[in-house]
Amino acid sequence: MMRNVIAAVILAIIGFMLISSATPLITSLKPPVKISQTNFQATPKSLDLRENLYRAQNTGNTTVMIVWEERGNVEYLRSNVYSTYMDGKWVSDEEGFAPVPPMINVPLVPHNVSRDLVRVKMLKPLVAGNLYTALYTERVSIPFLYNPEYNLFRPKDYPVKEYEFSVIKYGFPEDVLKNASVEKIEKYLQVPKLDERVKELALNITEGKESPFEKAKAIEEYLKKNYEYDLNAPPAPPGIDPVTWFLFYSRKGVCLDFNTAFVILARLNGIPARLVTGFHVEPRQGKQEVRLNQAHAWAEVYFKDVGWVIFDATPPQHLNIPSTGSESPQLPIPTNESKELCIVSLNPRTLVIPVGNSGEARIISNQPVKVEVESSPLPVKIINKTVRVEGVDVGHYKINLLAKCAKGEVPLTLLVTVAYRTKTDILSLPDTVTPGEAFVVEGTVKTQEGLPVPAGEVVIELRRNKNEKGVIIGRGNVTDGRFSIKCKAPRIVGEFHVVAVYRGYDIYYPSTSDPTIKIVDKAEIYIQSQQKLVVGRVARISGFLGTANGVVLKSEPIKVLVDGREYSTVITKEDGSFFLNLILPNPGRHNITLVYEGNEWVEGTTKSLLIISVSVSLRYPREVFAGREFYINGTILGIQEGKIVLEGDFGYRTIKPGKFSIKLKADESMNGLYNFTLKYNGTSLAKGSIWVRQDVIAKVEGLGMVAGKEGEITVFLRYSNGTPVKNVPVTLMVFGKVLINRTNERGVSSFTVLAPKEKGKYEGYIMYPVYDHFRIEDITVKVYSRPPYVYALTIILSLALSLGSFKVASMLLTPKISLDRDPPVYYNQEEILVNVNKRASLSVDGKDVGKGKEFRLKLPPGKHEISAKKMIFSSRINVYVFEDPSKVAVKIFNECLDGRPNKTARELFGVNRIVEIFEKARYSLEGIKNSEFLEFLRDISGRCSRGGESKE
Repeated sequence: MMRNVIAAVILAIIGFMLISSATPLITSLKPPVKISQTNFQATPKSLDLRENLYRAQNTGNTTVMIVWEERGNVEYLRSNVYSTYMDGKWVSDEEGFAPVPPMINVPLVPHNVSRDLVRVKMLKPLVAGNLYTALYTERVSIPFLYNPEYNLFRPKDYPVKEYEFSVIKYGFPEDVLKNASVEKIEKYLQVPKLDERVKELALNITEGKESPFEKAKAIEEYLKKNYEYDLNAPPAPPGIDPVTWFLFYSRKGVCLDFNTAFVILARLNGIPARLVTGFHVEPRQGKQEVRLNQAHAWAEVYFKDVGWVIFDATPPQHLNIPSTGSESPQLPIPTNESKELCIVSLNPRTLVIPVGNSGEARIISNQPVKVEVESSPLPVKIINKTVRVEGVDVGHYKINLLAKCAKGEVPLTLLVTVAYRTKTDILSLPDTVTPGEAFVVEGTVKTQEGLPVPAGEVVIELRRNKNEKGVIIGRGNVTDGRFSIKCKAPRIVGEFHVVAVYRGYDIYYPSTSDPTIKIVDKAEIYIQSQQKLVVGRVARISGFLGTANGVVLKSEPIKVLVDGREYSTVITKEDGSFFLNLILPNPGRHNITLVYEGNEWVEGTTKSLLIISVSVSLRYPREVFAGREFYINGTILGIQEGKIVLEGDFGYRTIKPGKFSIKLKADESMNGLYNFTLKYNGTSLAKGSIWVRQDVIAKVEGLGMVAGKEGEITVFLRYSNGTPVKNVPVTLMVFGKVLINRTNERGVSSFTVLAPKEKGKYEGYIMYPVYDHFRIEDITVKVYSRPPYVYALTIILSLALSLGSFKVASMLLTPKISLDRDPPVYYNQEEILVNVNKRASLSVDGKDVGKGKEFRLKLPPGKHEISAKKMIFSSRINVYVFEDPSKVAVKIFNECLDGRPNKTARELFGVNRIVEIFEKARYSLEGIKNSEFLEFLRDISGRCSRGGESKE
């Protein structure tokens, strides 16, 4: 008994939905079909979680269909898809069905394919809604309309007793699904405003999960394990969303609650998902019964290149599947021969007609039928398939009809109201209003005899054509024949009919009144984007035309004047926007005027703009050598006042309008592409780039030789920034011989040559590559009868004796030591490059190293003294070697940048790369890497002014 009551309640709701959508009433001959036996056939446009029909349906064990599966691949029979969740309800998009063939998108990732053929036999014919098919159904045996987005099928004709469909089932390896991404599909990411805890829970469940698939599985498992399936779970009370209620309060529910929560939690994680309803069946071969308590809701998730994948958050022990005994031959299966349906309905089923008029209702049936009047208080005629009723007296009436089919009869009832004719008049209404302005409409509603109607609703509509539906701007009630309704003008302009629609009440018939009103406004031109300064002749302006009260003016002309002369006319688009490309006549200041002349309802307006057109031409070298000067020349026209500057990698210069020439210099350290920008009052006029190359500088030593003896001529190649030019060919031509050698890692190329026996000056040259060409430099070799230093020493000693000063001799003859780093701090086993300006003997900590001008040393940790000695004159320098680069960096930073212990490096020097590396070296446990140490040295280069040179 309780089941029947519950079923009756459910089916009353669904039955109302069917009736309100003009679905025919279904009646069988023997016995009559009760609506409670066909409720599962409905495809409701919305699902209210508070009503949650699945709770009641799960109490019913009625068999609704027989299903045969050829291979047993189908587990879910789909009938509807829901995409929008709002106010505790799922809403389905009923549009999109068309007579087109199924379109199945093939996955673009590795997958396997299996197919199945399924036959469905309804125990009661399907008279509404969609067919029960599976995801990726590719064929249906009866004529249908297809929805490609949802993969749903709707029969072209009802009723449907039996059909079959074929389906594709795609299988994916788990690693493929884990690597699948998702797309941002707004429709399937929609989430209403919910309790903040819902989003927190969604993110907490998926914390630590990498892929969308893993996140979806985590949500599915969380719901299965942490919530209870309960047919008697209480619905959400008013004021609390059902999802919030299920997740945090009741923690109990049925399939609709579990999978609604799944979809919302997935969407909050950026995973597109939707709700699907239908039946859950057993995926096995053969025949099975499908009962009412197998009605089910589940979810589908969309993955890019994969497609839709089914997820079901319902605990598996509560998925209703009948036992294998469903193959019992005692199951009653209706056949076409044992039962026929007579489908008869009236459209409409309720008539409201004014007194003195007649009304009609059409008879709809699926087979020949004869309709007779059983009882009627009003005159009734049945002509063809039309019931005509004469409204002779005011009142409420019930007309009983009987429809006779070939094998039975169907009773029908037509409810009729005969109403008084009424007259609606608007008595008070302003002639003119502005968009958005509030005003009051007052009037009366009376019968044709002049009596006030007691009640009823009046709706105020604004219509351009009084016979077409308009925009509702107010509504109110009639009291004793009068109404006073507050209205608000919409944001449009023009002349409109204000239509007061009395919708009728009880025995009072509807009526209307339609005086006119004018909505007027003042136009405004709004500039969204404007180029106040134009380089060249093309200026771009965009904006939109509206009114002071926010009305968009579409398809309206705007005249464009340039310096007072009409230039063109632009027409606004549907959203009131416009876009202009102006070609200005010459450089200089130009006044742009936009003129909208208005119309009958909108007062016109103008908008003035000032645009400066600038002509810029630049001439400059595309390539220069570091350390060299160069010029940027150009002309700037159209600017009369203001500040023009050139800024960028080459410095900052101020420029006057007109012709200009600026001398710049590329720094010796530059190497690569460097940029500059020409600006006027902060706006860029032009940009340029110059490639700066490091020049190659050659230095030749050993050009003094002794006659008849071998000597060494050394060529040093360096870039402008001091970097050696490595592994390039150098050609030496001297004494009639041509010698070729390559530079080493230090940029040095040495040649051993035999000097002529005759003293004198001999001309020669060196040749070396400079990027894409070779450079030739002349050299002069002097050949002496004795070594040159003998002459030099004689001169120096003579000078010293003549001056009587040993100090002068010391200044000239003392060798000077220079190192490759300042201050001289190194880490363990790092190579130290030592250069001496004169050939001398070098020693470290008193131990001889050798003679020469260039030395490479590797020293152990500690303080070391390096000495250079030539004859009786010597110099020295101290070198510090630490265990690791970090200590070296700290030492260099403190000595070079004068670091003080009472202030931090950031307080002294701000935040920069040098400070960052210093802090890591000073405070980090892991220290700095060699690459960071080299970066530190490069950035700090040039900041030290002490150390690095020897002392006598």
